[in-house]
Amino acid sequence: MPNLSNWVGVGHVGRTPEMKELDGGKTVTTFPMAVNTGYGDKKKTSWFSINCWGASAKFVGGYVNKGDSVAVIGELEVEEYKGKDDSVKVKVKVTANKVELLSVKKSEPEGDDPF
Repeated sequence: MPNLSNWVGVGHVGRTPEMKELDGGKTVTTFPMAVNTGYGDKKKTSWFSINCWGASAKFVGGYVNKGDSVAVIGELEVEEYKGKDDSVKVKVKVTANKVELLSVKKSEPEGDDPF
């Protein structure tokens, strides 16, 4: 039976995406994404490390900014590593197949003119 790893998440970009051109002409863009669940006292934020390649990488690198709301579809990977205090840490990474910009964070108006 074939295996399938497909993850869908909607959240906010936690830092301005970093786009890099690699040897061989490939483009990769990475950014952290916060996904909130629950509400009130039970509200919880989970962080995901998003990696985009090719056309998606160029789109995200050119149009997506910190605070924007995005939807991501991709493959999930969980990585365990040791922290500085020798405790086991977990990093959840998503290799994005598709990224959609849902809304942009509104910037503060410049000057006194409200129009």
